[in-house]
Amino acid sequence: MALSKISSGKNKGKYRVRIQPIDPITGKVVSIPSQIVPNKLEAKKLERLMWGEYEKEGAKPDQDNIFALEFKDYCEGEERAGRWSYPTYKDWSYTSRLVSSFFGKTKIKDVKENLIRDFARDYIKVHGATVAKNSTIDRRLQHLRQYFEFLKEQGEVKVNPVPKSALHKFFRYDEFSVSQQKYIFTDEEVKNIKAEILRELTTLPTSFWVSRIGLLIILDTGMRPQEVQVVKWSQLKKDGDFNIFEINNSWSEKNTV
Repeated sequence: MALSKISSGKNKGKYRVRIQPIDPITGKVVSIPSQIVPNKLEAKKLERLMWGEYEKEGAKPDQDNIFALEFKDYCEGEERAGRWSYPTYKDWSYTSRLVSSFFGKTKIKDVKENLIRDFARDYIKVHGATVAKNSTIDRRLQHLRQYFEFLKEQGEVKVNPVPKSALHKFFRYDEFSVSQQKYIFTDEEVKNIKAEILRELTTLPTSFWVSRIGLLIILDTGMRPQEVQVVKWSQLKKDGDFNIFEINNSWSEKNTV
């Protein structure tokens, strides 16, 4: 019952007021703390007040706003506040453009899980993209989930329409892209590759040397391609019987590779 007279304890004779509205999205009872008042008249007044406050809270104007516009404002606000780097802002801006194109004038309150699923599947169909962890669509879904978590924290939505592990919920197992197999060369294979590259250098014009020398450096040092691209001849030093690259890292501490 919404109103109940307390029959024992320190509040004996007073009235407890409790309302139990049903969430229209989840179908579950919304948990609202009960309150205690001195008499039945005050209890009835409080009950009407509690229902009025809940109905006002449940029909927040923010939920009637256009999802795409609100999402765009969120992205621009984060960028203006300096919380995002430029690459992060550009990545979210791409998601914002996709949201605007697909959702159009859809209101925040109308964005449900089935609509997010349609968005994800439409993206794969239109762009011919792959379904995989850390793929482009995975990033978009992560953005949307993060945004709706923000809205939940603000009390503007009660349920996040983007589930955890959304890719696995929205796509079949056979729709996922097979991860590329990786092959690890044996020491003997590495030795043979280096010998072949050195042999080719004796017969090829110097204009064809760059990529091959880069491969030799990678095989000998374990450097990544982007690291090899920035090394300079001036960094090549002699250390006893060995040739080494003397490199300064981003903290200006000298390291030897």
